[in-house]
Amino acid sequence: GKIERTRGRMTEAGALLERALALATGAGLPAAVARAQTYRGELFEAQRRFDDALVAYEAAIEAVEAQRRQTPD
Repeated sequence: GKIERTRGRMTEAGALLERALALATGAGLPAAVARAQTYRGELFEAQRRFDDALVAYEAAIEAVEAQRRQTPD
């Protein structure tokens, strides 16, 4: 998705990022969820969809916090 965004192919980028997010979520991989949400935030920013970007970035933070809760001290 990130490569498609840099090529200006926003629709394709969004579709790929949604798929990546679904796979990461389904696999229970919080780091991959955080990465996908961060890339979604970047895509939304590029589209000037700032409210959506904020939601994606907040979801990325939540995924990182979830990973920290899963990681033993």
